[in-house]
Amino acid sequence: MKLNISVILVHFIGWILFLSLPVLFFAGYNNGNGIGRFLFSGAYWVYFAFYCSLFYVHTLVLLPKLYFAGKKIWYALILIALFFLTLTLRPFDLLTFKRREFNEKEMTNSERRMFRERMPLAPMPRDPGEMRPPSLNPQNVQPPPPNGFGQRRGQHIDIVSLFLYFLIIALSLALENSRRLAKAEQKLLTTESEKARAELSFLKAQINPHFLFNTLNNIYSLSLLKNEKTPDAIMKLSNIMRYVTDDVHEDFVSLKEELDCIADYIYLQQLRLGKNVQLCFKITGDSDDREIAPLLLMTFIENVFKHGVSNHETSVLNIHLTVEDTQLVFTTHNKIFLASEQLERAGQGIENATKRLQLLYPDKHSLQIENANGYYDVKLTLQFSE
Repeated sequence: MKLNISVILVHFIGWILFLSLPVLFFAGYNNGNGIGRFLFSGAYWVYFAFYCSLFYVHTLVLLPKLYFAGKKIWYALILIALFFLTLTLRPFDLLTFKRREFNEKEMTNSERRMFRERMPLAPMPRDPGEMRPPSLNPQNVQPPPPNGFGQRRGQHIDIVSLFLYFLIIALSLALENSRRLAKAEQKLLTTESEKARAELSFLKAQINPHFLFNTLNNIYSLSLLKNEKTPDAIMKLSNIMRYVTDDVHEDFVSLKEELDCIADYIYLQQLRLGKNVQLCFKITGDSDDREIAPLLLMTFIENVFKHGVSNHETSVLNIHLTVEDTQLVFTTHNKIFLASEQLERAGQGIENATKRLQLLYPDKHSLQIENANGYYDVKLTLQFSE
């Protein structure tokens, strides 16, 4: 659990209030006499250490490792064991006896004298001959005064200690649930923010005037030549515009629609590629009934065409997508035709895509990026949600 200053301050104030309750109770009972000795007594710190340990063991160990991990039987068994430990140790009961012990020690001589004066005197015998030594009959021996509130220690249940036990457990559970709820809400807000940023980045990077100008210019050239590809190019550009503006506002979209958008984008990019560019784009597997976060792969595909194409050298571009039963495997391979400064700026888009993967697929993705010997390789594996 990550702690900040405000959380530490709240915990500190809470435990100060918890520690002050027995002190206030003690002061009201004996007019404040002996508080110093009471604060440094072992019973007082056993009381604090027990409930403090109970709170943090429950919050930091039992809840995340057992309760929220689905091991609720073990969680319940450990709580029952802690309940019987509280029943046996009786921290508040121990504190009460220590308080009564200090009360007796702090009684002044005058108070003892007043106590003796108030005790009724035994009647004197009328006949001096009647005086006899007190009987040593065990029946006449009075039992020692009881401890506690009219009970000997060990003969009653410490209700206050059990009440504090349930209070600490309930408070710990409530605080942890509140923290997890706030974290989930924050994660949702961050996911929405990253999604909006990705959509905006896509619009600026691909569906910008420069992209539209090049694509429309290529389509115009095809129309002048009366090329049969002209209608297809217009339709694919229309499909991309419709998908980006209408369909990507959901958290997850159909994998088939996402792959269709990628295919249309690559088709339009091929219109501007020269003969010295060799492109291998392949999709294998069944994409039906599968979902994926929209525009998640587009950043990596954009980098292939943006940084792997040269007007003077032969370029080889490989983009492969394999749809398996439980996962999607996406790989790219291209040579890098960028200066170091340009490559550093290009890494910002990859960084944003990596953050989005961590938000949308926290435990269901694997991303491997290798930049060596002038080539750039990406392998992304996404696990499908069941």
